[in-house]
Amino acid sequence: MMRMRGVVAGAVCLLGLAGPLVEPAKAQSTMRAFSSEAELKAFLKRAHRAEQRVYAAVPPPPPPPVAMAAPAMESPSASRSPDAPSITNNQTQGVDEGGIVKTHGSHLVVLRRGRLFTIDTAHAGMKPVDTIDAFPPSDSGGRGAWYDEMLITGDLVVVIGFNYARAGTEINRFRISDAGKLTYVDTHHLRSNDYYSSRNYASRLIGTRLVIYTPHDVYPGEEDYAGSLPALRRWSEKGPEAGFEILANPRRIYVAEMLRRAKRPNIEAIHAVTSCDLAAVRLSCSSTAVLGSDSRNFYVSGDAVYVWTGEIFQTRWDRDDDLRAMAYRIPLDGKAPQAVGVVGAPTDQFSFLENDGVLNVLVRADGGGEAMWQAEVRQGELALLRLPLARFGDGSRMAAKSLYQPLPGGNDFYNLQNRFVG
Repeated sequence: MMRMRGVVAGAVCLLGLAGPLVEPAKAQSTMRAFSSEAELKAFLKRAHRAEQRVYAAVPPPPPPPVAMAAPAMESPSASRSPDAPSITNNQTQGVDEGGIVKTHGSHLVVLRRGRLFTIDTAHAGMKPVDTIDAFPPSDSGGRGAWYDEMLITGDLVVVIGFNYARAGTEINRFRISDAGKLTYVDTHHLRSNDYYSSRNYASRLIGTRLVIYTPHDVYPGEEDYAGSLPALRRWSEKGPEAGFEILANPRRIYVAEMLRRAKRPNIEAIHAVTSCDLAAVRLSCSSTAVLGSDSRNFYVSGDAVYVWTGEIFQTRWDRDDDLRAMAYRIPLDGKAPQAVGVVGAPTDQFSFLENDGVLNVLVRADGGGEAMWQAEVRQGELALLRLPLARFGDGSRMAAKSLYQPLPGGNDFYNLQNRFVG
């Protein structure tokens, strides 16, 4: 059983702090990007060889047991009706989150089952105005896609969905008039793996800037890693207008120094943060990416995206007590990202709060990120990490143990919910 207390032993009591955790401003180091495609390939090959050595020691699986009738199990989603009402609950002021109900003037805009609806609420009424498919006109029924995020900026309505048929994120733009009428504008396809989480949306909106997090599986043994790079293409009624435009070449891909120097780095995914100017007539996007394991949590503050990856080193098959993780800070202004080694794992984005120069994170000993239903079934002792932003650098150091405050709680948590207040 993994334990947190041995890691945070000697932590100072938060109530006894003599002053704020904000550290004086100083020149901070940043992570190094790869200088070339050759350097990136060489690093991925080295990580792949380490992975092969670790997995070579895994014993063969035991013979299958005698078949028995399995007990009926309720899925994590069985207790939630698909028609349950939902509202947008913004975590950070000025950072809008995707939702299925938004407002535009006196109109409600509703995203439901692959369609957009507008409803006029003026004069205390509820008058249907318009409806339109939330996908491109060329798609018959929006096959293979799941549309569950909507954002509005100015007269633009943006629907974000994951298209399993095309293996990527769809960005669909629509115009909405003052009268509530909807008009299709265009569709773009952002290459990514499935980003679905039971807790977190993939998109945020800051002004007219769309911010999207997307993971990309990377297989270090493959020569052609380019298929894992974040890329964008425009879609028309006839299909894609052209090939993918790469949004992050090796010079926009970073890795923490701790992993760059490690003998057994665990490199399973490219974690990309893509920023798009929605107000541009032709959508303009750029990406910054970091390398890490496929365990991830992410949180968006007013000026940065934080990506937390666990299990940063390859470990033996019979070892599960390495709690080391990596916290990345990716500025939204395009500057180079930073990193710091950390311990444990957050439950979801609500485990984070950036405030007054400090990143506060509720971590637990056992955590595998928030992909799919991972956040619902984790356990382990709890601690509060109060990490000054000045501690972020090139990712060569671990955060001090004194920054962790043990919190009450055993190992029997299920479906943990957490919020920061104030």
